[in-house]
Amino acid sequence: ASISKSQNTTKTTQASRTTAEVCHHCLHRACVISVNNVLTFQCFLFSPQDWPQAMKEYVQRCFTACETEEDKDRTEKVLKEVLQDRLKDGSAYTIDWTREPLPDDSDSQSDSSISSDLRPQLSRRSQKVARGRGNDRDRGRGGGERGRGRGGKANRGRRAGLDFHDPNREAKKQSRAARFHKQLRSEPLVLSINALDLPDGTQEGLSWEDCPIVGTCQDTTKSYLRLTCAPDPSTVRPVHVLRKSLQAVKAHWQTHQDYAYACEQMKSIRQDLTVQGVRTDFTVEVYECHARIALEKGDHEEFNQCQTQLKALYKDNPSENIGEFTAYRLLYYIFTKNSGDLTTELVYLTPALRADECVAHALALRAAWALGNFRRFFKLYLEAPRMASYLIDKFVERERKVALRAIVKTFRPDLPVQYVQSTLGFSCLDSCMAFLTGLGVTFTASDPQKIDCKTSTASLAAS
Repeated sequence: ASISKSQNTTKTTQASRTTAEVCHHCLHRACVISVNNVLTFQCFLFSPQDWPQAMKEYVQRCFTACETEEDKDRTEKVLKEVLQDRLKDGSAYTIDWTREPLPDDSDSQSDSSISSDLRPQLSRRSQKVARGRGNDRDRGRGGGERGRGRGGKANRGRRAGLDFHDPNREAKKQSRAARFHKQLRSEPLVLSINALDLPDGTQEGLSWEDCPIVGTCQDTTKSYLRLTCAPDPSTVRPVHVLRKSLQAVKAHWQTHQDYAYACEQMKSIRQDLTVQGVRTDFTVEVYECHARIALEKGDHEEFNQCQTQLKALYKDNPSENIGEFTAYRLLYYIFTKNSGDLTTELVYLTPALRADECVAHALALRAAWALGNFRRFFKLYLEAPRMASYLIDKFVERERKVALRAIVKTFRPDLPVQYVQSTLGFSCLDSCMAFLTGLGVTFTASDPQKIDCKTSTASLAAS
């Protein structure tokens, strides 16, 4: 029947509801016309003689097996591209269509039933589908899938449906694994711990508290080595020997000031205490001693390790020096500009700690530092109790630079060096002059004891 294109368009919806509603020539439903429940095909791409009868029947079987509109859309997209290519290259007349299985409707096996001759065509089709053509997404789809991007679940599901089932997949996996067989560990790695009397006779939940080690070594001095295996009690010193070791280290430090030796011996003592699970007042004494030695030599990293352990040890073993090391911790946070930990430390300070001399001084210094009150800051620096000045020395030069920039911007035209010395807390004029010269400060030609503020501003800004 010859009907105009407008009639074809209006009757497409009705035709799509019938069985096997596909044009035998171009495989597009827009070419299907239903007149008195009789399907008539009108196509301008191929003439009817281009279709072998066996292929027509195969297409009819494919669409008859579809249950939903989505199945028909999927089958249409598979057959449309594959069969058009078969008609063009002439292979449509060589395939035995009567023995060709129908495409599977499921996503996971949609292409496994297609013969091996069709699979190269499906591979090319899968690449085109992955590009995401808009007209394919919109035609015959539900509202939930329309408009989804390339990464949508609908597209992922359709792409997954193009994966072929390889019957030799497991054999290939074993072949690949065999290449690395010699490199793989055949047995699990087990840490063997000997010479330990476990309370339960089992190694489950093993910890130093469950299986304490009691050292038997009687050597006063011992080199520090990192543990790479379970400790041997014969190489670990008991507590009474460690007390002698600590006194020997203190005496050696006072006479020789050998920091490398002292640090190694202190770390060795700390290690022996740790593996024996000793957390007593003696442990606190060891860490306090090591922290003071590190502080005196400017080793702030080793000091930080000690003061971190002391913070935990003080919870179970309060010491009379808790205020001193709390103040050192506050000053260390100022040095590292760690405002978060500094704020946390201030929150948990008890009234008793705030009343401590060292803590009160550290709090006053922190307030002056936060407010930019340089005169008070350096005045407190000169009044630092105990070993607090060693920590302030780590960042005092940084604060002096900031203070000098502010002073030079304030004074015009010149500034006496003696005023800078007293304001920035220098102990003598020579040290102040060395500090200024290192920053490239310019002095007046008429009086070398005065700073040319206007000229020095640029050099200070660059320093």
